[in-house]
Amino acid sequence: IFTLTLTPSIYSFSVGNIVTLSGIVIVVRLVQPSKAYSPILVTPLPIEIDSRLAGSLLHYCLECILKEHFDELLALSEGKIISLAKEIINEYIDVNCGGTEDKSNSYKNKLGRFAKRVAKIINHLQKEFSQCDFVPVGFETSIGKNEDVEPEIIKSESGKNIFVNGKIDRIDLYEFEDKKYIRV
Repeated sequence: IFTLTLTPSIYSFSVGNIVTLSGIVIVVRLVQPSKAYSPILVTPLPIEIDSRLAGSLLHYCLECILKEHFDELLALSEGKIISLAKEIINEYIDVNCGGTEDKSNSYKNKLGRFAKRVAKIINHLQKEFSQCDFVPVGFETSIGKNEDVEPEIIKSESGKNIFVNGKIDRIDLYEFEDKKYIRV
């Protein structure tokens, strides 16, 4: 839980009595905006490939591995995770970046090192999921008008309506005694 203070820079996003904020705007203000961060480890993620590609690729790898291999997640070896990550990365590069055939060996090596970083993050997730009963149930869930989830309206002290919109990378669910607990 945090308190959102409406500063003049945040008011610049407003139209009339409505303020619309992306979740990333809030997170960027809480964490150093100049570095790429792993959403799980909250430590600098060294980037050797374009940071936009690295972010998309990381999210895609984590989503694919969790969606397709969650039941066996805790038993996956580091080697198997690296192998899965390489397959997913190659598929992503083929579909979205024209493949790797015309890419330099240096670029291909960087993708291989990136797969090892994905494996480290998955290893962290293995430890996390081994200690809890949460299960991933949603990925890249949109929040906004006419999206997957309608935004909650928060009223500011000055009477402005604040809508938080954006995408939730992952939603985890834990059910216990007829109650549902959600972690985002």
